[in-house]
Amino acid sequence: MAWPINCSDAGCGKETWAANIVELITSHRDDEGWLVCQCGMRGYVKKSFEMQEAGEPWEPYLRAIIPLGATGDIYQPFVFVVSYQPDGPPDGVWFSYYKDLRPFGGRLKLGYGPGGPPVLDKTDVLRLVRNLRDIGCLSETEIQDSLK
Repeated sequence: MAWPINCSDAGCGKETWAANIVELITSHRDDEGWLVCQCGMRGYVKKSFEMQEAGEPWEPYLRAIIPLGATGDIYQPFVFVVSYQPDGPPDGVWFSYYKDLRPFGGRLKLGYGPGGPPVLDKTDVLRLVRNLRDIGCLSETEIQDSLK
């Protein structure tokens, strides 16, 4: 599945594509995890999913990706940082994973866990919270208030 990255600069005019989820994560993010256009500006991937409730699609804008797996592991959990406007603040995380068995004659699978979302070690959860703070999705105050 190809991933079209839309540029946040309306005047850019360039088309940026990732051939698959591995390429999107490894080649189309900046140091903080934000998706970027080939021009260097931040970008996003617009998604749309039909829901069981008629006429109420889920339409997130994928803005950043935070990998949570160990380098070199076949199973790679991660989260998409999402917003509901292309230029709005990120306000959600969508848990996902990929499993890349292509080096062993298998295939690349993108999913949401075997029967559910990925399972994270508690250190991965803490790292996720730190990364969400670092990119501005969570504030120190929100984190501290949630611990009360």
